[in-house]
Amino acid sequence: LEGSADGEPTGILVLPHFAGAATPYMDSGSKGAIVGLTLSHTQKDIYRAVMEGVCYEMRLNQELLAQSGVKVAPLHATGGGAKSRLWMQMKADVLNVPVTALTTPEAGAAGSAMLVGVALGLYPTLEGAAAKMVKVREVFQPRPEAHEKYEMVYQRYKGLYLAIRPIMYPAFPALARKRRRNLSTNLAAWTTCTQIWTVSKTNAFVVCCVTTVKWHTFPNNWSH
Repeated sequence: LEGSADGEPTGILVLPHFAGAATPYMDSGSKGAIVGLTLSHTQKDIYRAVMEGVCYEMRLNQELLAQSGVKVAPLHATGGGAKSRLWMQMKADVLNVPVTALTTPEAGAAGSAMLVGVALGLYPTLEGAAAKMVKVREVFQPRPEAHEKYEMVYQRYKGLYLAIRPIMYPAFPALARKRRRNLSTNLAAWTTCTQIWTVSKTNAFVVCCVTTVKWHTFPNNWSH
């Protein structure tokens, strides 16, 4: 199913809220959806479309962070998903930033080991620990032509949540109409990043954000 990363966007819109929605919506009641299927689509198309949906959700968060003055580049990927070269290239193309796949499989465990190493005096600084423990496996560069194609689909994807949510909860449309025009602006304003520390002098990329967030969450039961 992995195939090649050179394929065109599927055009299928997947809302990857199969376990609710995290940022920027923070809506535990949101449901997943696959929109735009035809008889010509294959199992491979659906597989790629799910990956695209996650990338578009990341793009949405990237866009809102940028409106708040926070820019993340490059992006460092770890864990099982980072083993997929298709997905890594897709993320680079959708987000239009370099995506680095690290050899470290578990970032949390590696970070804890780095902190312990510094505390015990094995390494003088986190940068020194990172130089020894964090290694780059591969860097995926964004492709301008692919980004342009994905961006066209992303502009449609941005309306998917507000289109699907009212179908699942009849009381939602009034609130949706009220927020549809300025959702992005409101979400960016509600999230205020007050402190950011970045350590990136070597191969490490550590960002700690202290945020003040005012989210309007959507309850599971809209009958009241």
